[in-house]
Amino acid sequence: MSTAKAASNGNTATAPASKPERPTGYARLREAEVYHASSVMQDAAFEAERLCEAIYRTVSDVFRNRLDLPAGPTTVEVAESPEIRAKAIEALRCLRVAEEYLYRFAPVMDQPSF
Repeated sequence: MSTAKAASNGNTATAPASKPERPTGYARLREAEVYHASSVMQDAAFEAERLCEAIYRTVSDVFRNRLDLPAGPTTVEVAESPEIRAKAIEALRCLRVAEEYLYRFAPVMDQPSF
């Protein structure tokens, strides 16, 4: 059976670990750039998803309503409306931004084979 003994001076505390130095200069700018790029990438993807969800809700509501009430605009007419097309164009812009920023994190990607 062994027993642990304190140091000869009676102090059992260990020296505090030194705090890592914060990057400065160009390294700090790169840290901020990567952080902000990831934020823009996520925001762009989120906005694209939000717009696509709005398109889906509008089109699916018309589709379901047409099953019960055949009168009114068709699902295709609604999908081709200026409002839906504007949302689709905006979603594509957001997706392009998300893709552009995503390539900053994965500059070399194999293209999927379909």
